[in-house]
Amino acid sequence: MSQERLLDMVISVMLTAGYDVSERCSLRPRSFDLIAGRDEVLL
Repeated sequence: MSQERLLDMVISVMLTAGYDVSERCSLRPRSFDLIAGRDEVLL
C-alpha cells in the first residue's frame, strides 16, 4: 500500500471517529504528516 493511500485511509478513519484532522504537511523534512484532535485528545 502506498503512503498516499495509507494517509487517505487514516484520515477517513479519524474523521469517521469524530476527530478534526489538519491539512497534510508537505514540507520536507517533516516529523508529522497530519495532526488530529478531539475534545482534549491530540494525536
